[in-house]
Amino acid sequence: MQDLKKNNHRVLIFSQSTKMLDIIQQVFKQEGHKFVRIDGEIPLKERQQRINTFNTDRSYFCFLLSTKVGGFGLNLTSADRVIICK
Repeated sequence: MQDLKKNNHRVLIFSQSTKMLDIIQQVFKQEGHKFVRIDGEIPLKERQQRINTFNTDRSYFCFLLSTKVGGFGLNLTSADRVIICK
């Protein structure tokens, strides 16, 4: 992940498991990475705000998404890398 951040890549990380997203989120917090997250617990209105934040604020390195919400027509064209976790 350090190489991706160092080279100014923007990353989407998808996982079916919100527990996996929790673990990744903890690591990112410890390492000081700015990230955004949406999963099934986030209300629709808040989802769009988080998408807008990621798309407009390049200081956010990564977007964590559950695969369940990832299929709802999200427009995340500002990312250039995708990682899929089980």
